[in-house]
Amino acid sequence: MKDLFKGAWDNTKALKIIHKLRLYHYFLVPLVMSILIGSIMVALVFNYSSDFGRLLVEKWTWEFGKSTLNKVSTFIGGAILFLFSLIIFKHLLMAISSPFMGLIIDRVETHLGNKVESRNVNFIQSLMRSILLNTRNLIFELVLVIPFVILSFVPIVGVVFGFLVFLVQAYYAGFGNFDFTLEKYFNYNQSLIFVKKNRLLTIGNGAVFMIILMIPFIGMALALPISTVAAVISVHRKL
Repeated sequence: MKDLFKGAWDNTKALKIIHKLRLYHYFLVPLVMSILIGSIMVALVFNYSSDFGRLLVEKWTWEFGKSTLNKVSTFIGGAILFLFSLIIFKHLLMAISSPFMGLIIDRVETHLGNKVESRNVNFIQSLMRSILLNTRNLIFELVLVIPFVILSFVPIVGVVFGFLVFLVQAYYAGFGNFDFTLEKYFNYNQSLIFVKKNRLLTIGNGAVFMIILMIPFIGMALALPISTVAAVISVHRKL
């Protein structure tokens, strides 16, 4: 459990480094991308939440909860669409931002006194690896989240599955944040092994990322740079 708290606490260290090195201009790229991708996602949620809600009512074959579902179908439909939009948004943002995050990582590693030999990764290699990794993580995350979301509607135990949805999202968010740094030291398969060995550290990083991401208006711009710098700190402690 110690690694879980370390992964989360490294975000506070990241804020200090960002302020000390004046890295605020690196927030611009995720800000622009967040506005573009986020606007599309929000529009989809508003336009299709009622339709999706009606579809849920039609497909819900169990008697328990059906009357409640009828009353709040639009809200639930919107909430589910928002959740899946958030998952897709997160991976799109990470995939596209990877080469730009490499710039902030270089600054932070220089500040930390990087003594580990790194690999040479160019812009295209970084982008392609990030697209591959985030596509993989998106598929795995959806496979886990979809049944958990369904089970979250079950009375009493639903709260547990709702929490599991958050943990899964945190894990894959932290995974993406870690790989911005890991790509400089490990190949694709080696990075997978590193993250699996440090699951709690990864979840700690991703949990804070998800919380920041939910801050209205500014969360989308702040989450990625802060958690990326935090991931550099966490990874270097384990190298």
